[in-house]
Amino acid sequence: MRKKPPFRIGLLTAVAAMLRGRALLGFAAAFAVMLCGVIAISPAQATSDPLIEVLIRKGVLTPGEAMQIEKEARDLEKTREQQVDQKVKASEQKVVDQVDKKLTSVEKKVAAKPAPKDSWKVHWKNGLKIESPDGKNKFGLGGRIMVDFASVSSTSRRFADQVRQDEGTPLTGFGSEFRRARIYVSGTVYDNYFFKGEYDFAEGNGTVGFKDVFIGMKNIPGIGHIRIGHQKEPFSLEEQTSSRFITFMERGLPNVFAPSRNTGIMAYNTAFNKRMYWGFGVFQDVDDFGNDFDNNQDWNTTLRIAGTPWYEDKGRHLLHVGLSYSHQFRNSNDFQLRYRQRPEVHTTDARTVDMFTNRLWTENIDLVNPELAFVWGPFSLQGEYMFAFTEASRRQSPAQNLFLNQSDPTFQGAYIYGSVFLTGESRNYSQSGACFDRIKPNNNFDLKGGWGAWELGARYSYLSLSDKGVGGGRENNFTAGLNWYLTPNTRWMFNYVYADVDGRLVTPRPPTYPQDIVNGTAHVAQTRFQIDF
Repeated sequence: MRKKPPFRIGLLTAVAAMLRGRALLGFAAAFAVMLCGVIAISPAQATSDPLIEVLIRKGVLTPGEAMQIEKEARDLEKTREQQVDQKVKASEQKVVDQVDKKLTSVEKKVAAKPAPKDSWKVHWKNGLKIESPDGKNKFGLGGRIMVDFASVSSTSRRFADQVRQDEGTPLTGFGSEFRRARIYVSGTVYDNYFFKGEYDFAEGNGTVGFKDVFIGMKNIPGIGHIRIGHQKEPFSLEEQTSSRFITFMERGLPNVFAPSRNTGIMAYNTAFNKRMYWGFGVFQDVDDFGNDFDNNQDWNTTLRIAGTPWYEDKGRHLLHVGLSYSHQFRNSNDFQLRYRQRPEVHTTDARTVDMFTNRLWTENIDLVNPELAFVWGPFSLQGEYMFAFTEASRRQSPAQNLFLNQSDPTFQGAYIYGSVFLTGESRNYSQSGACFDRIKPNNNFDLKGGWGAWELGARYSYLSLSDKGVGGGRENNFTAGLNWYLTPNTRWMFNYVYADVDGRLVTPRPPTYPQDIVNGTAHVAQTRFQIDF
């Protein structure tokens, strides 16, 4: 059966509604009215629907009624079309919502799905890190850049001139340097073997030097870790703390005794839930590339034990105690001991205390260093006291060895300092190395109101290179420091150092002779811009 067009349906509905409310006329009257209506309809008034025209001709409808019926039919059809459109749109929206829901569910499943088993992970955590799918192979790339500017002055003209004469470089002046410019690659392979290769492009004179260059093995039963290569000997809290994280631009005066990096083999581990650290190694004195080959047989055996008897709040409150010891074997036939130290500024090569005039023929050296640190939230204290007990050689002639008949001299030094974070941070402590680690500001510096971390520090340090006729001099330093940590990887530092030196011997002569010495002071203002990763 053929469907009626929508307009016809609406028209019939309108006609039915009109006829439903009117009384039926007689056939005669209806026929007469319909006939008159047909005659009266003009072409302009003719309707567009044949059914209406028939009803008009038969007198059922007047032309006016016909026009009204058509208007109502169109309005009714328009209403129905709108209703249909709304239903269609609602149906379409329902489909769209269902599709969106399905897509969202699929996206969540894809996001939650782990990476393919054969893909490596690359991420950034204080440096670029790459990790194999099984986590047994890990590699990292990092480095550091430190740029220093410093001004050194002295009110003691004779002292400054003597230092320049002895050292061959001026003590006073203004200068700049790249204190460190390093890059390294490190990693773990097959879960138990590790390595690191670090090179410094700021060794001076355009040379590149070794820093940490070693291989090792971990998870060894009964031992822990073994490391072989060019590395730091386990000695001194401040020496073990990386230059990236020390509180002042330079370590304290007694750091001159710390053996630092040499080539050797070392075992180390932690115990008692990382509350104690120990490290022991045998090392050979080497050059900047980790090499040495001669008959001197200059070897060191070094031990460090440290721990935190009190450790709370993930290290925000702690007490650190430690002890380092190193025995250094020296060939007395050709080894002359010479300790010397800058006034806690590296931009100048001049040493304010120096055993230049009294180099000591030495057979053995024993280094002893107790260490202590205390952290209470943003406040901290740290100190060390170092001793260098020497055993002078007795093999040279009196003309060669001015100290042939003298007792063995002892040299010593110490420092103590305090620091406080004005912004509430705390020094971060590494239990795996029993030393201090990276500072993490509560809010990194940005242009939206973050100020980073601000730290104030004050230090007193002392060094004596004068004993039993050796006239290297004694120095007392007072240092004030301000550190601004913009992010965990960037900081700006400012230090002021007042150095007071006395007892520096001018010319070499036997200890029984009158000593010609100089005294003096130095003022250092220096700043550093640093980034590391």
